[in-house]
Amino acid sequence: MEPIKTKLAAWAQNKPLVRIAAAVAAALVLLIALLCISNHMRSNIQREYSALTSHLQEQIYHNLSEMQELFDRVDDPNVDVRNKLIPELKIQFSAVKAANSALLECCGAEKAVLNDELTSAFESAFEEYAVAYRQGIATGLAKADMAECMQEVQLLLTAYYAPPDEEDEVVIINASSGSAAAK
Repeated sequence: MEPIKTKLAAWAQNKPLVRIAAAVAAALVLLIALLCISNHMRSNIQREYSALTSHLQEQIYHNLSEMQELFDRVDDPNVDVRNKLIPELKIQFSAVKAANSALLECCGAEKAVLNDELTSAFESAFEEYAVAYRQGIATGLAKADMAECMQEVQLLLTAYYAPPDEEDEVVIINASSGSAAAK
C-alpha cells in the first residue's frame, strides 16, 4: 500500500500535470453539461413546434367547420346573405388562409390543410358572389360553386374528425404459440 501512496504524493507534487488533468476534467464536465442542456433545449423546441403545428391545424379545421355551419344557413330567408353571411364567410376564410400559409411556410405542404385548388375555388366563389351583387344578377352560380367548396370542406372535416374504420383490424401475435388473433 505504501508504494501507491508514495506514487500519489509524487504525482500530486507535479503541479503542471495536476493542473492539466484538472483542466481536462473540468472541460469534460462542462462539455457534458452543455450537451445535456442542448439536448433538453432541442427536445423542448421540437415539442413546442409540434404543439404549434397541431394548434394551427386544429384552428383551421375549427374555422372550416364554422364556415360550413354558416353556409348551411344560405337558404334561410331570415339571413342577410349579402351583408352578413358572405362577409362572415370571408372573414373565416381569411383566418383559414392565414393559418394554412403559416403551416406551409414552417412545416411544408404535408402539414397544410388546404391545397391550392380548394383555395382558388373559394376565392373564385367569393368573386362570383361579388360580381353577381355588383351586377344585380342571381347568385345561383356562385352559390353552386360555394356548395362544391363546402363539399370538399366536408370531406376534409370527415377525414380529420372521423374515427378509424372498423374494418381496420388489430392483429395480436402470440409470441409463444406463433398464432394470430384478430381483435
